[in-house]
Amino acid sequence: MSSAVGARVSRRTAVLSVAALGAALLGVGAAPWLRIPVSTAISDDVAVVVGSDAVPAVRAAGLVLLAAGLALALAGRVARVAAAVAIAVVGLLLVLGVAGFLADPGPAAVAAVAEVTGVRPAGVAPTLTGWPVVALVLGAAASAAGLVVLVAARRWSTGASRYDREVAEVRGGEDAGQGAGASDPTRWPDPMADWDALSRGEDPS
Repeated sequence: MSSAVGARVSRRTAVLSVAALGAALLGVGAAPWLRIPVSTAISDDVAVVVGSDAVPAVRAAGLVLLAAGLALALAGRVARVAAAVAIAVVGLLLVLGVAGFLADPGPAAVAAVAEVTGVRPAGVAPTLTGWPVVALVLGAAASAAGLVVLVAARRWSTGASRYDREVAEVRGGEDAGQGAGASDPTRWPDPMADWDALSRGEDPS
């Protein structure tokens, strides 16, 4: 299925999609993932754990995806393949990291409460927000995007080679036509050729 989808994905679409995933992950990493009620001698408070603190891989994945998007836009074939592999691997690692957090958010909650109170509690009652699930979906999407880009990048290279060959054939035909028309006094004037002749000190007329 990834082969069929990849055959229809352009480089522009891939670059924009990967960059959008990276930007989205950075945003999700800054959002609150946990809220924990904290009671102190002074007041009641709520400790908040953002995504990048709960799962540091979220921010790292966002940065990697942005860099990979840039590589897809500017780099050659080998670098594009490496970027596609990196996208798929980072997405998979992110899914595993977020899944582990969802299975046991306690350590992150305890650390947040200890930062607020200065005391490490024996137990906490954290409230999960919906952002970890969003991060999980984005990680899965990034992993799938990496596989699609890996397939599509081959077509980009083939398309570029075909284009180069077509340009070479057209230029070859033009050169042959110019050679045949050089002795034809009725040929259309070429302003660029006349300008080159003038620069050499020749009379193009």
